[in-house]
Amino acid sequence: MKLKKSFCIPLMFIVINLLLLSCASTPENEIPLWANEENIEEVYPSQKYISRLGYASTDSAARVYAEGELAKYFSHSVESKTFASEKMNEKETSEKELTKSVLIKSEIDLIAVKHTQSWYNKKKKQYINCAYIEREQAWNIYKSKIGLLQKEFNLSYKNAVSEKDLFTKISLLTQLQEKSAEYENALDFSHILYPDADSFYEEDKNKIASLESKITEEKNKISFQIKTVNDSSNKISSLVSNSINECGYKVVKQNAAYLVQVEIDTGKSYYSDSITANPSVSVIISGNSKNIFSYEKSCQRITGFKDAENFVDKKIYDSLESEIKSSLTNELKTVLK
Repeated sequence: MKLKKSFCIPLMFIVINLLLLSCASTPENEIPLWANEENIEEVYPSQKYISRLGYASTDSAARVYAEGELAKYFSHSVESKTFASEKMNEKETSEKELTKSVLIKSEIDLIAVKHTQSWYNKKKKQYINCAYIEREQAWNIYKSKIGLLQKEFNLSYKNAVSEKDLFTKISLLTQLQEKSAEYENALDFSHILYPDADSFYEEDKNKIASLESKITEEKNKISFQIKTVNDSSNKISSLVSNSINECGYKVVKQNAAYLVQVEIDTGKSYYSDSITANPSVSVIISGNSKNIFSYEKSCQRITGFKDAENFVDKKIYDSLESEIKSSLTNELKTVLK
């Protein structure tokens, strides 16, 4: 019995020593490679992954912040590319930033971000989480969406460039330019996500970039000639010409494709010693045996004395000029796109 007891005691010490050695050989709270900004490339090389870290006092918050850093990476990359080639006022910039932020968030949700298991830094009392995207795997998910946008864009492009009527063609190209923004943003996102796919969309990028020049080219094929009635000073004619120019078209003196008929009606009625006027103006644009635009406006009644008819006339034309300045260009733009 004594021999058995003396054998058990050394065995117990051996087991305890082994456990102590085992604990000593594993450093407490050792930081993973991915949890350090300097070493993350070793675990998630940027050629194959996009990865970002999030730091917070809770595990769930660290995961959210990590995804937020991914979104910032995409957002900053897309916006830097866009704003480098565009000049926008503050309002347009703000609207574009909002649009792109919504786009980036939805795209990232679509491609299913992955996460590491959060690591807790006991010294700093915070969790660190890594959100990452495997480029090729994410691209295989994302390319189905971009494929639908590509198909829609190319169908609209084909319909626009094959249209024979110039105004319809310009309208279709203008609409396509506005609608292509979603596809263009998707292409920018695609480039950041998986640059190896760029070559598949090079032709489409060139088409999008050429839309503005194509619109200008078609507009240059169209010219207008103005004929006026009751416009001795040519002020009204000049205003109409300016409005057409603002829409991107030229006005010529003869041999134009379209005729602009401007007619002024002073609407004057004479009484014993006074004048009452109900002035109005009409602008009709015609070509190819049809009217393409019609504009008619009446101004407020004007009264005066016969002895001051010149002053009454001035008030008539001032009111007509004011009306044309305030409304003609906007109405023309609905047709002369």
